[in-house]
Amino acid sequence: MLVLPIVNKNRILNVKVSLKGITKVREEASNDDFLESDIIVNGRSFINSHFCNSASFNPIVDFIRANLVSQSKNYSVVTKKASNGAGFDVYKVDIPPAKVSDVFDRLYEKAVLDISKETPGILKSKYLSFKNIGLADVFSDENVQRVRKIVANVYDQSYWTGMFEEEGLTEMFQILDLINILDFTIVSGSSISEESLLAIRDSFDKINSKDTKSLNNYYNMAIDNQDIYGKMSYVSMMVFGRPLNLIKSGNQKKTTQLVKSSERVDEKIA
Repeated sequence: MLVLPIVNKNRILNVKVSLKGITKVREEASNDDFLESDIIVNGRSFINSHFCNSASFNPIVDFIRANLVSQSKNYSVVTKKASNGAGFDVYKVDIPPAKVSDVFDRLYEKAVLDISKETPGILKSKYLSFKNIGLADVFSDENVQRVRKIVANVYDQSYWTGMFEEEGLTEMFQILDLINILDFTIVSGSSISEESLLAIRDSFDKINSKDTKSLNNYYNMAIDNQDIYGKMSYVSMMVFGRPLNLIKSGNQKKTTQLVKSSERVDEKIA
């Protein structure tokens, strides 16, 4: 499970990040059919391709795009073998969008890797740092202020797109558009107050525990993720008139789905 730790209202939330458009199509697939943790596009194996040993920043995404054909709608991702030796799970995943950003490709690839490194029946988590994948550079203070300057000083919004492009800010809006193919769900029961976490960290620090470093890294990552997410949401609000609003609890998603279902019924009746 790919987890984004993030501070929100003096609490640290753990948010599961995954790709939308994923369907499990096989369970306990055998070694004769698949290789462990492989990605298969139009019958071609990532593990058996030259992309597997590529020095590219995002070899998996490069492999996927290189092997797509015009009719392609999805590709397959194979998990690790189950701990009981039963076999692999296999998922069908919607094809990625056309490339617009190395940073977004890095985020997309982490979500694909999360599937391929899954062990059926065992929950393991890996933390996601927006800073480490490069979002801090894209949504830097300088870039955010440049967007703010254009929005504040140019009344006619029809000029904004051209001016953002001239200022080299287009990547920000491409990422804001594409990030909706990812699902951000708060892991129920996993949040903790900042005060409690810092108290635990200080307790470990007093006994000179190695856990202090891990807790510091986790907390700093949550702070950085909050800062970057806040800037992304601020840019979205300035330009599109709406906050990012990606992160939701399971209950919030159920409510949204009920509302959408109701809207669909109303449309049919009308």
